[in-house]
Amino acid sequence: MKDKKTDGKAYGHAYYLAHKELYASRAKAWREAHREEEIAKKKAYYSEHKKELNEKARARRNKDGQGYRERGRAFYAANRERIRGEYIKNREKHLAAAKKYALNHKAEIKKREKAYRLSHREELRTKRRAYGLANKEKRRAYRLEHKGRARALHLLKQYGLLEAEFNALLNQQGGQCKICGSKEWKGPAPYVDHDHATGRVRGILCHNCNVALGLVDDNPRTLKRMIVYLEKK
Repeated sequence: MKDKKTDGKAYGHAYYLAHKELYASRAKAWREAHREEEIAKKKAYYSEHKKELNEKARARRNKDGQGYRERGRAFYAANRERIRGEYIKNREKHLAAAKKYALNHKAEIKKREKAYRLSHREELRTKRRAYGLANKEKRRAYRLEHKGRARALHLLKQYGLLEAEFNALLNQQGGQCKICGSKEWKGPAPYVDHDHATGRVRGILCHNCNVALGLVDDNPRTLKRMIVYLEKK
């Protein structure tokens, strides 16, 4: 019985090898005919088991983090052209998916990026310095060319202000420093003053007034004592 079973396996294997191309062509034809159906099944399965699958993938990455990354890099290096070709072919689709993910996972992404920056602080600092030294003229030319855009991005990122809101606030102050009333900013540009505890924008100041507030650490008591000191005869 055992010999018959062994013979049957050997015969089946030999038959498969002899007709391998036929089997491959049939399998390919079936996949092409049922492609949409199979994709729908996979999507349905992923949606149903999303949490479980993500946890398994995360566990695999954590278990062999360096090996996982190295295998990923090796796969990309070996299939770079094919991957790039697929991306270019479906670029709009990939961009839409990335944008959707970023909107749905905004807090999670921010937390992950912050954790990465904290754990790789020195490495990132070294890379920034090296890039800055190697591309000094290039960065200078870019800043000059995109001066307005860079300032608009800084206002939005640092203070949550649109450029139109900044201009409106400056117009409310009569185009002058909110503290000393000077229209000479004594620096490259007007400075946005904000409460460091709450992030609330308080006004637009000249360089000297902004530095003065910073030197006394926004402490009203210190400023009052300075006034008393100056007014002493």
